[in-house]
Amino acid sequence: MNDWFKERGIGQEQVAATLNVSVSTVSRIVNYKRDLSMRRAMILHTEYGIPFDVMYPSQLSEGEGVFVR
Repeated sequence: MNDWFKERGIGQEQVAATLNVSVSTVSRIVNYKRDLSMRRAMILHTEYGIPFDVMYPSQLSEGEGVFVR
């Protein structure tokens, strides 16, 4: 997820402001060291267009595109 934001020039400070959390919290989220709530995932998807399979890469079943968390 971190690479996805970097490729688009979106900094962790900007994401932190969007989610109303600290930059350190964003760092843990985008490096998959902290779980991302569905509410926050929806905010990121709406604000930045980040795909759910980027936010939850191991949570989607192979080839089906179905959220299985």
